[in-house]
Parts: sequence; C-alpha cells; structure tokens
Amino acid sequence: MQPRLSPARAMRALTLGIFVAARSTTAQSGGSSSSCSYKDASLATTNLCIDTSYVKPAEATFALPPLFTDSVLFYYAIDALGPDEAIQYDITLGNTGLRDSSMVAYWFDYDLEDVALADKTNFTVETAYKVYFTKLPSAATGGGNGGCDGLLGSMCADSIRNRVEYLAFDDVVKPLDKLDDAKQWGNIVGCPVGIERESLNYGGAGDFDKGGIGSDLVVPVAEFVIQYNTNSNLAGLYGKYQIPPPGNSSAAWSRTLRPSRAFREQLDYAAISVIARYQSLDRSIGPQAAKSRKGSKVQVALACAKLPANTKPPPVGPQGGSAVAPRPALWAVLLGYAMAVLWLSIPR
Repeated sequence: MQPRLSPARAMRALTLGIFVAARSTTAQSGGSSSSCSYKDASLATTNLCIDTSYVKPAEATFALPPLFTDSVLFYYAIDALGPDEAIQYDITLGNTGLRDSSMVAYWFDYDLEDVALADKTNFTVETAYKVYFTKLPSAATGGGNGGCDGLLGSMCADSIRNRVEYLAFDDVVKPLDKLDDAKQWGNIVGCPVGIERESLNYGGAGDFDKGGIGSDLVVPVAEFVIQYNTNSNLAGLYGKYQIPPPGNSSAAWSRTLRPSRAFREQLDYAAISVIARYQSLDRSIGPQAAKSRKGSKVQVALACAKLPANTKPPPVGPQGGSAVAPRPALWAVLLGYAMAVLWLSIPR
C-alpha cells in the first residue's frame, strides 16, 4: 500500500504538476503557439519571434518536387500591440499620436530530411522567393496554386506563374526582381482590382519588406535554396546545397511592425509568396553559371495565406506582445499532477 501524501507533499505535487503542464504547452514547431517579448527588439536580426499564443498563424501548402519530397508550409502571423508596446519595440517611434499597431511575420517550414537532389545538373540551381502583401478584405484562400486560386482567381494565379517562367526563360538573372516592373504586371491578367498597385508599392520606404531571412530590412528577393553541381569547387566549399533552417514562431524569416495599423485592419491583408527555381546565370560564380536557361527546367509555385476576417484580436498589454501568457490546458494540468503524485508516492 502506497503511503498517503502529507499536505506539504501534496502542495509540492500540485506545483510540480502545473510546471510540467506549462512546459508541455510551450513546445514550438512550424506554426505552433508561442509567446514573445518585443521589448527593444527592433534591431534584431536573429530569433525574430512573434506571439502566436492567441491567434494561430495562417498557413498555405505548396509542392516543389524533386527538391522537396514532401509539401512545404508557408506561415503568415499577426499579433496586436498597444501604443506603449510599439514604442517599447522601437523607441524611435516616440509617442506622437501612435495608435494600436500590429506585428507581422512570415516563414517557411519543412523537414530538412525531405530535401532531395534527385535531378542532376551541371550548373548551380537557385530557388528564390518573394512575399507580397495585398489588401483583399473580402477574399479568402483556397483551391489550387497554394490557395491562391481562391484568393486571386485561377486566371490571375496562373498568369503570375506564367510571367515568372517567361522572365526566367528570357534569361533575366533575377526573375522575381523583374516581376516588380510595372510593365510586367501589365502582362498579368485576371487579377482583383488593386492587387497590382498594392503589390508594387510594398517594399518601398517606410513600408513592409519583401523578404529577407532573419532581417527586418527591405530585401527585394531572398534566396531560398542554392544547389551546387556536386563536382564543383563550390560544392566542396559549401556542400551539395545551402538551405536555411525551417522557421517557426520563435524564429520567423521576417518580422515587421505596422505602426498605427490595428490588428483588424491588418486582417484585410493577404500574404502572397512566389517561389521560383531555375539555373543560375550569375557570372560571379564562374563556370557553374549557365549561359542560358533555354531548354532547361524552370519551376514556379505560389502560396497564399490570409487569416479569416472574423479572427478575434488578441489583448494587448504593457510588456509587449499579448497581455498574458497562455494558460495550460486542463488535461495537461491533470496529467502533470498525476505524474507528480506518482513520483512523490514512491517510498524513499
């Protein structure tokens, strides 16, 4: 027969149980929940966290075989900040009529074991991405093209993909950079009214960045994966390929504060990611650069993410991020308590 717990040991068991439960609710991967402090973090270039304790990030799935043998996830997260929290994040804002603001972040998530180099190449192959943010209040994601068919319409989504392919085969060194040219958008058809203007304006001075791994700075195009010819000197220096670690809510690929843009206003904005894979024409890498992409393989994928319009905004508090930490689930408290009781009941 197991001995009865004294009141003191029972209290210790309860405390330990709550601790175990709290630990069990803070594991993070992909788009899982996490809390985050933004205080004095505006100049951070690594560990770009965003609080997802109250609002789960929007996500989209796309495929890019044979580079990835399984699907890749694209996450788009929004958090709410009060004026004091925004100033704590970036003291240069000052208190000049600042209103409720939003923090926005995105990242890609994948299993590094799913990265494969099944297609052999004599040249370096780049996979690049660009993220646009477009105001589409009444639209919702769904369907093909990584959810972009529902958001933009299949004609628009296919037109964007076809234009990127055209630029790649036209031997534009950085096709996604060229996509920003207004003349290029004139060749993209079937899109909702306003998407061209909003997409082209993003990334300008004082506005949202277009993507840079671990950076709040404006970076027109970010290289996602670089695959080297296995016989090249570059492969000997860097390995077969260079790829960043998958992101999560504690290590977003990009994070930006939207001063005086409240959470509900940011909900109107969708994140549109364009991913392209092609042979490199960058002459700086020497003979590993292709002379032309004509006759080669070019891949283009889209991924669109948007939170539902009825998403309830998280509370804001004085310490940055959501007001309080998430409470452990009841089942986790009970499980932790039971484990603690069992451990403390063992005769010593």
